[in-house]
Amino acid sequence: MCCVIETISPPDGSPSTSPSFVGIVALWINAERAHRHAKYTISLGPQFQNKGYGTKITKFMVEYGFQYLNLHRISAVIPDGNDAAVAVCKQSGFTDEGRERKARWQNGEWRDNILLGVLVDDWRRPKE
Repeated sequence: MCCVIETISPPDGSPSTSPSFVGIVALWINAERAHRHAKYTISLGPQFQNKGYGTKITKFMVEYGFQYLNLHRISAVIPDGNDAAVAVCKQSGFTDEGRERKARWQNGEWRDNILLGVLVDDWRRPKE
């Protein structure tokens, strides 16, 4: 499931004044559907970062994945150093699952990936 996000209300609930491209979000479901696992990705335009959109969208996608797609697990791979993306995922119920060491080439050096995941059982558990 992949969506182009546009014309969403600001996190404070006030109506959006004009249509605008916000970003792209996806739940990439494994070809072997029986695993009920999806990988989550989100990319927001710079002007929409650090304003609450990512958290609102991520919480919606996690809920949608578990309630309507009957997923068992949702995972995310975040480049090391993207602390804002890690925080958004953790606010949406994801937990640390590990690290892929030197898994991608960026700016002339090998960089790690942070692995995060949320299980439907954890998501259903009452929030404290």
